[in-house]
This record gives sequence, structure tokens and C-alpha cells, in this order.
Amino acid sequence: MASDNLRTIIVSKEAARTRTSAERLARPYVDGRLAAPREAKGSWRFRQRPAGDFVKGSFRFFPLPHDERVVLVYGKLKRSKNPSKQRLLQFRDGDHEDLLMAEWDFWMALRPKISKAKNADELRLLIAVADRREIKSVLVRGLVDRDIADRARKLNITRMKQSTSADERVVRLLRENRIGNPGKPRKKNKGKPSKKTKSVKAPKYVILRSPKSMPDPGPCSWLGSIVEWAWELKPGDKAKRVDENGNALWDPRSEWMFMWSPKYKAVVSIKRPRNMYKLAEVSRYGGAAKMFEVFMARPAENTFEIIVPDVPIQKLGKKAAHIVYRSDKWSPKRLKSDYIHPFGKGVELYCGPSVQNPQVFLCYGGKLTLTKRGLVW
Repeated sequence: MASDNLRTIIVSKEAARTRTSAERLARPYVDGRLAAPREAKGSWRFRQRPAGDFVKGSFRFFPLPHDERVVLVYGKLKRSKNPSKQRLLQFRDGDHEDLLMAEWDFWMALRPKISKAKNADELRLLIAVADRREIKSVLVRGLVDRDIADRARKLNITRMKQSTSADERVVRLLRENRIGNPGKPRKKNKGKPSKKTKSVKAPKYVILRSPKSMPDPGPCSWLGSIVEWAWELKPGDKAKRVDENGNALWDPRSEWMFMWSPKYKAVVSIKRPRNMYKLAEVSRYGGAAKMFEVFMARPAENTFEIIVPDVPIQKLGKKAAHIVYRSDKWSPKRLKSDYIHPFGKGVELYCGPSVQNPQVFLCYGGKLTLTKRGLVW
């Protein structure tokens, strides 16, 4: 059943969690010796022939009709590597093999997450992850769209029948937030005049007013680590370090957590504890997990219990000047980058018990908020 043109067999980890089970699925497609597998993020790869035997850019990927979790990669052999003078498979010039394999591996790793999505919001997060990946392969992009659309059908988000065009439309409507958010059902009007009532909305967050001690921030989103705090000095204040604008600077000598408190719309920062108790499931209480997913553009995976020091706090300078933090947001490979955000009028920075011996930082006020673009004010 094998061919001399067979380059690689890819077996999804969704179909085979262990190396032995992956070899069992791949062996029927090889007449002779099966190559040792290489483990990737979402798959096992059995490379049967070296890349140098094939014409560069000639690789094509073929998922099996009865099980698309197994993919056969064929290529056009060079004439010097084809002594039996087999008829060469005719492929048009294609993309580089490594790029295509990475895209197939991305789909194989994303597919189990799609199958576990519980609502439209989780599907939108996965669509955003796929959009940032900028998939070049039309086939892989179609498979991602099909899996997301099929999950939307199972969740009764849409009733569109399965087709390529329908799958693309479902994904587009989810991305644009046009489906999956039906709101409250309307009550039938039986002819009686309706009485207008004023709706009382609960406040979305608690407003802090000159706290003297560190308040309980409630569930927080852990978004990265602090690189630098800066605040505008008051007349007569002194600082060991200042920037070119005369703002006082503080930078940690160890890892300090960069957290967001939805309860107060505030940045909370403490030194990362050595012992952090991990919960068995992701907690959705307090909106912290949702804010993490909005900011990081990926599903929340863990919840930890930590203790925020209950210490007296004092305001630093006139107002907060800027923050520099390090985060792996928007990065499919979890690569970290530094971001700086200047603050405007009304944003205040507190520290406790003192800036000489800090245990906690609290930054809030003005129009400071958190969105998928980052910190804004």
C-alpha cells in the first residue's frame, strides 16, 4: 500500500495518545520498516524518506477519507532518487513542507479544544486563535472552519446545513458576534398595554475611594509579570531613579505578578508566591477567567489560590505615569514581549506598606480598563 513517493505519515494525538498506538495506526500504510516517530504538539510524525529525495515545494497532504486524523504526505521524487523510473507524481509548486506540517499540527492540537467548547464565546476565542495563526493552507483552514461550524450546530447555535460555504458563513457570523448571543426571549403581547418600568442595573464594579489598606481584590486575571512602575512626583518628593520626564521609577528584583481585578477595575501586583495552590477546575466566579480570555485571546487553563497581603497602603506621587509589563498575550507559541502603557488623568498608584519595602501595588482610577487591545484609559 505504500509508495516510494511517501514522505511522512502524520497521526493526530486525538487518535493516538501514545507512541505505540500511533505506530499501530501508521503501520498499514508502510510496506517495509516504519520510521521512528517524532512527537509534535498535536501529532506524531513518521518520516519515511529524507526531504533531500524530493523536489523542493512539491509536498501535498492527503487526509484519509475514513479517518482524517491520519494524514499521508507525498512529494515529487528527484530523478536521481527514482531508480525504478516510477511515474512521477505531478504536483504543482507548493508551500514549504515544514510550514504545512506546522499548520496541520496546529489544526490537530486545536481540534480537541473545539470539541470541548461549551458556548459561542469559547468558539469565538478559538476563531481568534486560528485567525492569528494566518493559516496558508486552504485545506487546513477549511477543516478548522468545518470543525467550528459542526460544534456550533451541536450547541444549537445555528441550523445551517453542512457545506463549505455554510461553514465559512457560520464562522464569519460567530466572528462578527451576529449569532450565538440571542439575549432574553420576548414575551408575547396579548393586547394589553404594557407598563413601563425602570430597569435598575447593578454596578459592574466597585469604585475605590482613597483606600487606607489593601482591599480584597476578589478573583483576578493573571496576565504576566511587572517590569516597571512609574509615577509623577509631587513637589518635594525624591526618588532614587527617575526617567527623562522626571517620573519616579521602580523595578522588581524578582518576578512580580501582573494581575487585573474585575471587581475594582484595577491592576494588582504582588511578588509571585513560591507555593501556589492549583484548583482542579477553572473557576468562572467573579469574571476573572473571562477577562483573561479577552486579554490573552485564548481559553483559561488553570486557577490558582494566592494570598494578597492585607497591609496599609499609601499613594505614590501625584498620579501613576506608566506601567511596563511582560506577557505572552496573542502569541500562539507563548513567546513573551514587553508592553508599556502610559496613564492619563485620574489614574492613581498605591503601594504598601512602603515603596522601600513593598508587598503590593494597586493601580486604579480614571478611565482605566482592560480590553482585548490591552490596558486603556
